[in-house]
Amino acid sequence: MTNNEDKQIDKYQAERAVVIKQLSMLEKQYTNELRIKRNNLCDESSCFDSGVNLKHCDTLKILRDDCKTKLEELVRKYPYTIYQENILNNQEDDLKQKQLAKAEAVQNIYSDIADQLRKFIETLINECVQVLGKPPCGYAFIGLGSLAREEATPYSDFEFATLITEENEDNKDYFRDLTHLLHLKVINLGETILPSVGIPALNNYHSSKAENNWFYDNITPRGFAFDGSMPQACKTPVGKKDKEGNIIYELIHTPKKMAEYQHRKENHPEKRDWFQEEQQLCNILLLPTFICVQEELFIDYENEVNNILDNIQEDSISLRKSRGLKLRLIMDSKVLCNKQLN
Repeated sequence: MTNNEDKQIDKYQAERAVVIKQLSMLEKQYTNELRIKRNNLCDESSCFDSGVNLKHCDTLKILRDDCKTKLEELVRKYPYTIYQENILNNQEDDLKQKQLAKAEAVQNIYSDIADQLRKFIETLINECVQVLGKPPCGYAFIGLGSLAREEATPYSDFEFATLITEENEDNKDYFRDLTHLLHLKVINLGETILPSVGIPALNNYHSSKAENNWFYDNITPRGFAFDGSMPQACKTPVGKKDKEGNIIYELIHTPKKMAEYQHRKENHPEKRDWFQEEQQLCNILLLPTFICVQEELFIDYENEVNNILDNIQEDSISLRKSRGLKLRLIMDSKVLCNKQLN
């Protein structure tokens, strides 16, 4: 390595150290401002401490290593040659049992990943609550998307929402702050690509001009991250905003209010038809999973959604089938598979 190359590396490392220090100062300032806002001055611990962040990175690494080991064991136990031998020897029943056994093993791996991710997210949330102080109301965090379907990997982004016991601005503002704090913690894991953050100077998703959405991040490793701020994403408690910064929707509501995203115009002419405006949002909210705190809020939400779907008019029965039943079929098929194995 030449002297010039050594100098370039030293320069890069020095600049990187300066950036990291500045970010650390900004994070400390931000958390202090939140403490003052929430009158939580007695707790000066930092959820952005470098040691805490390294611990979370280690947790993800352990999860990924464990997943890799299980997949390697699965390949050894069910090599492709097994299926070839069964087909050649016309042993269809034996082949079916092996396929079912392998499917169950894969399902168990996904279920274990989902359980560990729920615990990991709960740990991050608890650290944020420690900074903000006691929440103003009862609440629950629910997972959406691949986490709820138990299809997430240790590298998946995650979608989620917040259920609260009382719908008012003070309560919602607390959980907006919590979501922003949680987002910073997740970004600090180093696996959030810049386009998903939606920095207007790099990726302006509200502009129709291609030159305003130009940045492609080929450096940051893709991994555990918030659902992005792209228009088709935004499945987090702070939801989606228009180009003027006005809220289009948020996912911080009481169970009853959150369930209203499932209303149809023909059944409730006075209500907004979210299925027409944000079909993906409506679908993803149909199949949640409980993450932490008050599980009764999660149960209330599921009951509210089922009541709405059950009361859809006869001429809208296709909606019930295509949205509710097909999504629930994912979970029902897993139960059926287990029954066949037993």
